[in-house]
Amino acid sequence: MTDRAEQLQNLYGYVEFTDRAGRPIDLRGNPAVPDSYQSRIIRNPDGSYPIPQGWQGNERPAAPEFGELDGHEGDDKRLLDLAVSGSVYGVAAHVDSITLQTRSGDIYFAGPFTVTDPAGAELEVDPADRRSGTLWMAFDRLIANTIETAALCPETSELVMAFTDGSRLDWKKSSDAQGQFRARTSAGRQFWSVGDGTVFWFGGEPGARPHFFIGGPKKTD
Repeated sequence: MTDRAEQLQNLYGYVEFTDRAGRPIDLRGNPAVPDSYQSRIIRNPDGSYPIPQGWQGNERPAAPEFGELDGHEGDDKRLLDLAVSGSVYGVAAHVDSITLQTRSGDIYFAGPFTVTDPAGAELEVDPADRRSGTLWMAFDRLIANTIETAALCPETSELVMAFTDGSRLDWKKSSDAQGQFRARTSAGRQFWSVGDGTVFWFGGEPGARPHFFIGGPKKTD
């Protein structure tokens, strides 16, 4: 990546697109080197960005109901601190999923999600639906916003992200397929959940356990 491209990326942020096989592509729709100036499409000063030629997502069913994570103590559910926070400087758009990137780590999830603004207005988003425009509206709300906390309920694979401006993002797995969620920290720790109460984590400092806002680790973790 050139010095100029890196300066613009840090200043305006960027987005990434992948093909149906999950490979990064450039603006012409051709395969690109991951994490390079080819795959990282720098946003314009007004927050907009171009879309690669011929790039389309698959249609998916309407977004399901999203559960609230408040009050999980009474339901004997846990709430895991993902240790990812800070300004969202990059959003990678895949066929039916997105990745939010901060200096402290990144969070990937597949399927529909909801963004709620500080006034309580909800925006339901399907990453695979490009025609409605809601995905791009969500990107405008998320890019350069600052994550205060990001937490996961292992029992239901529910994700909640609270932002410093009072907005939040809610996501819940849309199927029982594995690989719908992943969080990685800059310290090298990764979290995976399959939505049956089990959460997998590895990496990070040897012997260090992750922090739970509610509950704690289980023997099956």
